[in-house]
Amino acid sequence: MKPINVIYVLFVIFFVLLSQIRTSAQNIKKSNPAPKPSARLDSPQSFNARKQVKLYYSAELNLGIGLSNVNVPYSSRYIGFSAIAGYTWNNSFCTGIGAGYNWYNEGSHFPIFADTRYIFGSTRTKPVLELQTGFLLKNDKDTGHHRYFINPSVGLVTPARGNLFFTVSAGLFTQRLIHDGRRDSFANLKFGLLFR
Repeated sequence: MKPINVIYVLFVIFFVLLSQIRTSAQNIKKSNPAPKPSARLDSPQSFNARKQVKLYYSAELNLGIGLSNVNVPYSSRYIGFSAIAGYTWNNSFCTGIGAGYNWYNEGSHFPIFADTRYIFGSTRTKPVLELQTGFLLKNDKDTGHHRYFINPSVGLVTPARGNLFFTVSAGLFTQRLIHDGRRDSFANLKFGLLFR
C-alpha cells in the first residue's frame, strides 16, 4: 500500500470518528439536558454513570524506547499516533479497533489492531488495564518487513470535561517479524484523549 493511500485512509477514519463524536455528543445533550447534582459529569462516578453511551473513541500519542538489541533496524525507538473506535459492553469493559502510523529510526509501519480495556473503580481517576494486539504493515518505500505485535499496558483515565477524558499508560510493546520470528521489545508510554 502506498504511503499516500494509507494517509488518505487514516484521514477518512479520523473524520468519520470526529463525525461520530459530534453525533454522540448531540445525542447525549438531548437525552440529558441538565445533569442532576448527584450525577455531575466531573463526579467520581461520571465515567461509569453513562450507560447510555455505548461507543468510545480515542486518539493516542505513542512513544517507545528499545529494550534489547537496538542495533538492528526497527528496534531502537519509535513515535506514533493511533485512532481507536470501539464499543463499551458494560460499565468497565471496552473493545475496539484501531489504526495508526509509527515512525521508527529506520522507517515506518502502519499498525492495525484490536483494542481491549478494563476500567476499575469508582474514584474520579480510575486505573485501566489495556491490551492492543495486531499487525504492523510496512511502508512500501521502506526495506522492513511486516510484523505482528502485542502491547499490554496499565494506566490511568481521568475526566477532563463532559465526555472527554485524559489517558496515560505505560507498557511493554513487543513486535515480531512474520517471516523469521525475530522479536524486538520496547518500553512504551501512551498519552491520549478518550471520548465516551
